[in-house]
Amino acid sequence: MASPNRLIELSNVIAEKTKVISDFLASKGLEPPSFDVDGLADYAISPDDKEAYEARLELITASKELYALAHGPKDYIRNICWDAMDPLSLQAIWAFRVPQAVPLTGKISYEDLAEKCHQLSGVSVPPFTLRRIIRHAITNRFFCEPELGFVAHNRASRVLLEEENLDAWVGLLCNDIWPGFACTVEALRRWPGSGEPNETGINVAYNHNVDWFDHTSRNDVVADRYSKSMKAHGGGVGFDISHTVTGYPWADLGKGTVVDCGGSAGFAAMAIAQAHPNLTFVVQDQEHTITEETKAAVPQHLKSRVRLEVHDLLKPQTVVGDVYFFRWVFHAFSDKYAVQVLRSLIPVLKKGAKVVVNDGVIPEPGTVPWMNYRSIRCMDLLCLAVANTGERALDDWIGLFKMADPRFKFLNAWQPPKSTMWFIEVEWQP
Repeated sequence: MASPNRLIELSNVIAEKTKVISDFLASKGLEPPSFDVDGLADYAISPDDKEAYEARLELITASKELYALAHGPKDYIRNICWDAMDPLSLQAIWAFRVPQAVPLTGKISYEDLAEKCHQLSGVSVPPFTLRRIIRHAITNRFFCEPELGFVAHNRASRVLLEEENLDAWVGLLCNDIWPGFACTVEALRRWPGSGEPNETGINVAYNHNVDWFDHTSRNDVVADRYSKSMKAHGGGVGFDISHTVTGYPWADLGKGTVVDCGGSAGFAAMAIAQAHPNLTFVVQDQEHTITEETKAAVPQHLKSRVRLEVHDLLKPQTVVGDVYFFRWVFHAFSDKYAVQVLRSLIPVLKKGAKVVVNDGVIPEPGTVPWMNYRSIRCMDLLCLAVANTGERALDDWIGLFKMADPRFKFLNAWQPPKSTMWFIEVEWQP
């Protein structure tokens, strides 16, 4: 049973953590973020600023709990359902290019805005309808109405105007994937227990039988949006490539060969190669990723040590290496296909070869800040909706390798400081 003083406890936590953050910012001569159009869009607090960084996470956790508790369970449930309207107005302002239509300085009438949106998006939305959409978005702190009947930017809507990758993230989630979210339960009914990538909410929503990656690659605009969205998602401090470079003892491999499986255009391999001049890399990915352009983009001073080649991870591996590296790859595969990927390595594995995974690990409930736990749970459901995959707990990872072949021996797993992603190290012991 909750403490009768929980409201007071939470308000005290909020006051305490707010003071920690405010004092830290003041000590650095910094302003806090603001929704004022010229305010800061983010906190200038990094994980290195341990006290302030943790205080911010605790402030978010306490604020969210206080918000729910202030509603009470019944009213909270009603409001959770009303929150389904939030992606609707966000999708609409994205699709109709409202951030691009509103002037960065000054204001614009709904009538003039409707005309400008028509020019930019090709969609004619009556001013009355546009006004309803934007006024809902304003309740979520996008835009403002400084004078009745006129719209102006605030800091959140300005971010959508100025940051291309975040704009793409909104488009991907609220436009491209959102129909799949709404159809995921129907997919679970239609294909119970499926691990197939073409039996998902996306397939129900779009009425086709191709997997998510084929779906995105068929449309250059969506493919570009997906690529930019991944940069937005991975742009946080915890996903920084520096954690991949410093979080694993690459130097211990000496003059080893690392096969970067599903390594995209090789940005991770190149970052590691830059820091470890004794290592050689073979980067493998699909044909639409490994192009002549991406090969040419490898810096001249790394070309002798970083080679890009086309390879299907589900087909037998052909390159003999010391380490087979998978960074943020396996969440694209259900267990059925992840096992197939691992088994495809076996023909070329030599005794002592390692499989190194750099990916997410679901923490035990209550062991990490609420925001971090919720983030990985959201990603887990997104993977379910688009690909019938998901995030894995550490025991799931260990079980996956055992399922593939008992000769894969689990060695270690760790989360580098300040990193969102873990390293999981396995050795081939025939």
